[in-house]
Amino acid sequence: PADALLADLGVGPLSGAPLGAAAYRAALAARFEVDPAQVHPAVGTSHANFLIGFALARGGRVWAEEPGYGAFRAIADEVGATFHPLLRRPELGWALDPLVLKQAAREGADVVFVSDLHNPTGKRLTDDDFAGLAELAEATGAWIVVDEVYADFDPVPRPSAVHRNPRFLVTSSLTKVHGLGDLRAGWILGGEQIIEQLAEVDDVVCPALSGTLMAQAASYVAHGRERAAVIRDRAAWRLDQVDRWVEATPHMSWVRPDGGISGFVRVGEGQETDQGDRLAAQAEARHGVLLVPGSYFQRPAWVRISYDLDEEILGPALDGVAQAARELFG
Repeated sequence: PADALLADLGVGPLSGAPLGAAAYRAALAARFEVDPAQVHPAVGTSHANFLIGFALARGGRVWAEEPGYGAFRAIADEVGATFHPLLRRPELGWALDPLVLKQAAREGADVVFVSDLHNPTGKRLTDDDFAGLAELAEATGAWIVVDEVYADFDPVPRPSAVHRNPRFLVTSSLTKVHGLGDLRAGWILGGEQIIEQLAEVDDVVCPALSGTLMAQAASYVAHGRERAAVIRDRAAWRLDQVDRWVEATPHMSWVRPDGGISGFVRVGEGQETDQGDRLAAQAEARHGVLLVPGSYFQRPAWVRISYDLDEEILGPALDGVAQAARELFG
């Protein structure tokens, strides 16, 4: 009946739509070497992360990496959880602070959010980071959520974190690396029992996804690795160019990202200031260059620079940022 109605409207058939969810789940299971029962489709990574917070952390304790994506704190607020920062420190190469991991183990945790590659720094989680997170999960019973939406930017191939520990959940989507935001194709990976529990809660939050979109996403997933490789190659020379620029530009420093299309740049030196936010405002107002103010990641002395730009645009954009810094800081 639906196909007949669409035909009357001049719209193509929903061929395979009822099987879209199953096909999508199977494609992701094959991609990440898990059972289909370990996959829960989601409307992007944002839905996946919120669902976990809503299902597992209401009224509890949420720890999330800092600096970090502001949505993690917002999820804690929305589900009535107490938020605690899990510090990642530049002097440790943006690794997780082991002392704060031990603090979390003492104080208790229900859900812990981290990202890999890290947003905003582009650094990968280390084996020591994962070991500390596993110890935290064992000590508290917490669920460790590893947001892997940037993981396909990493030039070093690694298995998904879902294989590291039964208390690890992985969220991701086809958005950041693959550029398919309009599909709203996300997922959660985890053990069969917890995935079933999340699916039951999601029956209230988002009871149905578009079968047509999931069928399209399933078709893409089979070729996603090849697409990601092309994107990584394109990003590599940009990263090298920005690294040289940071090295040569006064008032700028960073820990070079492991991969991706953005990095976190320290503006100035000394005590924490608002110099990053000021630079972002100046670069936009005077030179038309958009930077993400560091305050979005709880660090106003920093800025996130994204460099997924064509060659003829990236150089002038960096020149504009350097000029804005000279105007502000001499």
